[in-house]
Amino acid sequence: MSMPGKRVQGGKQARGRAGLCQALLSLLLFTLLLLCVPVRAEPVLTMGYVEFPPFFFTDARGQAQGTIIEMARKVTQRAGYQLNPVYFPPRRMEKSLAEGRIDLWIGLDTFELMAHNTLSSKTVVSTIELRAYHKPGKPPISHLDQLAGSQVGVYFGYSYGGWMKRIQDPASGIEPVFVRIRSQAARMLTSDRIDYLLDYRGPFESQVDSNITGYLEYETLATYNLYFVLSRKRPDTYQLMSQLENAWRQLKREGEI
Repeated sequence: MSMPGKRVQGGKQARGRAGLCQALLSLLLFTLLLLCVPVRAEPVLTMGYVEFPPFFFTDARGQAQGTIIEMARKVTQRAGYQLNPVYFPPRRMEKSLAEGRIDLWIGLDTFELMAHNTLSSKTVVSTIELRAYHKPGKPPISHLDQLAGSQVGVYFGYSYGGWMKRIQDPASGIEPVFVRIRSQAARMLTSDRIDYLLDYRGPFESQVDSNITGYLEYETLATYNLYFVLSRKRPDTYQLMSQLENAWRQLKREGEI
């Protein structure tokens, strides 16, 4: 008399196993379907940068790093874009932005080729401080005109906020001495091979030995604003600028940048 009951119980177990298998099969098919659906890739924004630590620099692995690079990654991601930072020497970066080979630059908007070829943000992203460094005992400098009659160290490719034209003008009385490496420029200054060095606070302090930076004196000549600067070669320049500025403001309110 117990045999029919066992068959009923066995039938329930079989039906349960069949239902479980069907559920697992449905889940597997659903997962495969999701994998077959193409994922919409974020559009890429190519940003040019120059070696300007701690704001922009290339690390030992060849990766773009720096405070402005990290901020740019957050802003572009919030705006729905993927950032592609590419290193350029200053003059090539300026030309590439003007010609539309790169989309974005974050920095000064005073480069000559940018005048009619780019759009600058209303948002001030950051600031940098231009200083005149010198040995103790040299006359302090508060204005560019006071450098007349002096040998002044300046960096290849720098515009100094538009001052480079005046510095190179023979009528200014300034004798520019072009340098490439900050440690070399600092040694030239301490050995009296130049009288003054025009450099920005962040890069100078991050690349020159602290014993030298502690010994030298300086005056701040100017503080420059850094902006989002977009190539006008993009058809959506104004829309993109609005997206970047909105993303920047959101992240600023959230304390993320």
